Amino acid sequence: MPRAEALEPFTDADDIADVVLESLLNDKHNSETYELTGPRLLTFKEAVSEIAEASGRNITFQGLTLEEYTQMLKEYQVPEDHIWLVNYLFEQVLDGRNSNITSDIEKVLGRKAKDFSAYAKETAKTGIWNS
Repeated sequence: MPRAEALEPFTDADDIADVVLESLLNDKHNSETYELTGPRLLTFKEAVSEIAEASGRNITFQGLTLEEYTQMLKEYQVPEDHIWLVNYLFEQVLDGRNSNITSDIEKVLGRKAKDFSAYAKETAKTGIWNS
């Protein structure tokens, strides 16, 4: 992936769903804006390492330049509009603006956000990453 060094606040989808449900069911959240993040920042390489450890698999991460990644997508015949979107995401979104964490999940749910390690361990137990 390009921008391998970008720090991201990986957020568990179950936490997002729980915040959405709470926000829909409780009027006190009307007109509120929440920025949902996981509890720590990780690079993509670190996230892949945690998945490898949790799954017991040998998974490695390889960073690429955006140009190399775009060329690979073209070789796989990914539609141009998808390639445009990927370029936009890597050029505009993964520019460091997401390199922060909030406590909004805890604010809404009264519990801490799930850490990526917990997510990886729970997901590994499902067998989805087994070869």
